[in-house]
Amino acid sequence: MQHFQTFQMHIVASSYGRTSDGGVYNSSLLAQCLEANTLNIPPANVIQSTNELYPYVIVADDAFALKPYLLKPYALRNQTADKRTFNYRLSRAGQTVENAFGQLSQRFRVFGRPIPLSPDKVNIIVNISCCLHNFLLRDNVSTAMYMPEPCQA
Repeated sequence: MQHFQTFQMHIVASSYGRTSDGGVYNSSLLAQCLEANTLNIPPANVIQSTNELYPYVIVADDAFALKPYLLKPYALRNQTADKRTFNYRLSRAGQTVENAFGQLSQRFRVFGRPIPLSPDKVNIIVNISCCLHNFLLRDNVSTAMYMPEPCQA
């Protein structure tokens, strides 16, 4: 018998562009669920070759308040080498998120320019696009056709 872990997808697209990322997050259902610990996030795990527990976290930037489940960079003042290394690696992890947005905008050209619709309709378009994108990435066969590897020169 196979066991499938259920998960929730949270997409917040109902705010105007001038609203800060932290403000959008703070008013989101995701923030409420994380605060209430209702997302069924697995407990911290010991990473191979260490004896330390590492929790599952969300990568964030300076716009967010520090929380036990949210990683943000150290302040730029008086950084040690370890803090600079941490900030660099956190920034690299954040690039993965930016790449996901880039893939979405490349596949769905509607995101290439401002969408001349009401915020409610834009929210529907964003949600449907994210669901369709994830559906098409579900297995290797559709992924090869949907997101082919770039040509190597």
